[in-house]
Amino acid sequence: ATDTAGGTATYSATGLPAGLSIDTSMGLISGTPTTAGTFSVQVTATDSTTNESESTSFTWTVSKRSTSTSMECSPQELGAGATTTCTATVSDTDQGAASAPTGTVKFTSNGAGSFSGSGACSLTKSGTRASCKLTFKPTAAGADHLGATYSGDAAHVFSADPSFSITVPARPLAEILSPAPNQAFALGKAVTTTFSCAEGTAGPGLAACGDNNGTSAGAGTLHGTL
Repeated sequence: ATDTAGGTATYSATGLPAGLSIDTSMGLISGTPTTAGTFSVQVTATDSTTNESESTSFTWTVSKRSTSTSMECSPQELGAGATTTCTATVSDTDQGAASAPTGTVKFTSNGAGSFSGSGACSLTKSGTRASCKLTFKPTAAGADHLGATYSGDAAHVFSADPSFSITVPARPLAEILSPAPNQAFALGKAVTTTFSCAEGTAGPGLAACGDNNGTSAGAGTLHGTL
């Protein structure tokens, strides 16, 4: 560029956000900012002939990019003591050139049970999204409401998927009706035992109870000889 004195102007800048630079001959600032924040920028033009310079200052604000977090667990229905694998995926949802979020995701549960890895995992990038996974082991029957929260990074805001439900069915309950407990029987004596079965409020059925024919039943009789 040529200044009014006929010399050539060169440009410099201080305080630019990371990812931006200035063309020293044209004064054009370009690039993609990689860090959010408020920056005090000063641009200086210097005359190559007289070495005189003039500066101007301004404030530049770079906002963090928006994200969305989704959570999936498989299997979604499992028995108490079994484990399910939960995956959290964080996506850059803002306009312009998307970038994969970095950082960690924290998993939570409102029920009995625990996540592996102290309930947190580090994201692995894949294109413009990132994901990580943990296992969850419930310890009681019922519905567990699980959640995943992304903490954000230097360029991305936090986001969360607050409620993903898994179901832990209650196990069938078996009760011996007769004979009474702690009875003594002679060796070789035929013994008949009657039983009943009932499932819990979220039970899957009575597959754990069966009669002499191996048929599942809500009540029945078992015959045997000591």
